[in-house]
Order: sequence, then C-alpha cells, then structure tokens
Amino acid sequence: MNTDKRKIVVSGMGVISAIGRGCKETTASLLSEKSGIASISVLNTVHRDFPAGEIKLDDQQLKELAGIKPAETHSRNTLIGIIALDEALRQAKIDKALLRKIPFISGTTVGGMDLCENSIREILKDECDKETAALFDCGSCTDDIARHFGSFTYTETISTACSSALNAIIEAAELIEAGEAEIVAAGGCECLTKFHLNGFNSLMIIDKEACK
Repeated sequence: MNTDKRKIVVSGMGVISAIGRGCKETTASLLSEKSGIASISVLNTVHRDFPAGEIKLDDQQLKELAGIKPAETHSRNTLIGIIALDEALRQAKIDKALLRKIPFISGTTVGGMDLCENSIREILKDECDKETAALFDCGSCTDDIARHFGSFTYTETISTACSSALNAIIEAAELIEAGEAEIVAAGGCECLTKFHLNGFNSLMIIDKEACK
C-alpha cells in the first residue's frame, strides 16, 4: 500500500488585519516590527480605553474594498473574508470557472455577531427581519463569502475559538493528502465585537496597557 502523502504547496495568500491590507503591506509591517495594537476607534463601545488589534476601516470602507454595494447587508466578518480570499485567489490565479472544483473551508468564532449586536433593539422588540437574522449564524459569513465568488464544490465552517482558522487550514491539508481534493480554499476571519471585548473584560483577562 502506498502511504506517501501528497506534497502540499500554498499557491495564494490573502490578508487584511490591524497591521495591513494585503500580504505586501502586512509583511512590511512585520519586518519593521509595527504594532497593530491601539485604542479602539471603529467598534461602537464605551470601553475605548482598552487597546486592541482592530482594522481601522468602517464597514462602508470595507465594502468599497470588497466591491460590495453600500446598501447591501453583510457582517464585518464577511467583508474582511471577501477581501482576503479575493487576494488569495488572484495570487493563485484561480478563476471563477475553477471554483466549482474547489472546497471552501472557513474558520470563525463569532460569525455575524456584529450584525446581531447592531440589531439588538429590533431583536428585543421582535422586529428583526428574517433575512438579517439569518446572518447572525456562525456559518453565515462562510456562505455569504462563497455566494460573492460564485460556486464552490462545498463550503464548511469550523468554529473552535482561537484555533478556528488554523483548523480550517489543517483540514484543507488533510483533504489534499487524502486525495479528496486537488485545491482547497481555506482560512478564517474574525472581526472585533462587543462580545469579544465585554466577554474578556468580564473575565478580567484584558488590560488597559498593551501586551509587552
């Protein structure tokens, strides 16, 4: 029996984070030891005295980067996921016709939590429409990202807290090793939410001084 594992290569990468938009900018930030930890300015919270790694773009700016119409409703996770995946697919030179042969595995913890937080008044009054409520689900951003690009073989969401994106990449590697797929799009997206900030604050495990 042949037990040799298939060789796995990374053909395309994409990123948007607190230290850069795109691989080139992010790499330059890492090499110059630039920190992305700063005061909170985008998230609507009273706890702005806590430092955090936040993408300093509002949702409308992210929509513009992602090529999304301003009036469309998407979670912040969906928007940063689209931006990152678009860069990865372009770098790997994968066109839309090939996507039908590629699985898409995405890792996230909170999914559409930001939309849920922004709709809390409507939720409490039982006035939240079904279309918006469907976007609160953890896996909604995976489906939303996939719809933006067209058709994948299948989509899967992995939610294992901080290890979500890594586990998505590990599963992608295992699919290739097992001969179940030739190419897999995999990674993760996680925006800062009140759920993160208030949750960690209630556990008293965040500090008002940046980690050294």
